[in-house]
Amino acid sequence: MPSTSHVLELFARSEDFAKTHTPSPVIADVPVSHRAHTIIFCCADGRINPTALFNLSLAEAVVVRNVGCGMPRMINDLLVLDEILDLKEVLIISHRDCGLTHVADETVRDNLKNRITGRDEEIDNLHFGAFEE
Repeated sequence: MPSTSHVLELFARSEDFAKTHTPSPVIADVPVSHRAHTIIFCCADGRINPTALFNLSLAEAVVVRNVGCGMPRMINDLLVLDEILDLKEVLIISHRDCGLTHVADETVRDNLKNRITGRDEEIDNLHFGAFEE
């Protein structure tokens, strides 16, 4: 994990951003016809930048990211956002060399058991979505 000094740097950047930022209207004040109707599901991998890839403007699309672009974990997000936004299109981005191709669920579970004692049964029931051959 990054050191806290990086987190402090990010906070400093957000303070600079806040100096000139104009807040967006609250969602209740935005007519449904003006809300994003496209959702983009993408891996959390920092090498992938859907905003730059598609040259997205603010609120043009909703971007939802998670490890490996695991759709089962994103279904709740899709259902809730569809209720709010009346989604029309879904785009799923996958990529080569995803981190999940380099780790197995069992490895993650073993490492968790080494760090967290007394929770083996709960940890054994976790599934992280690592890609299996």
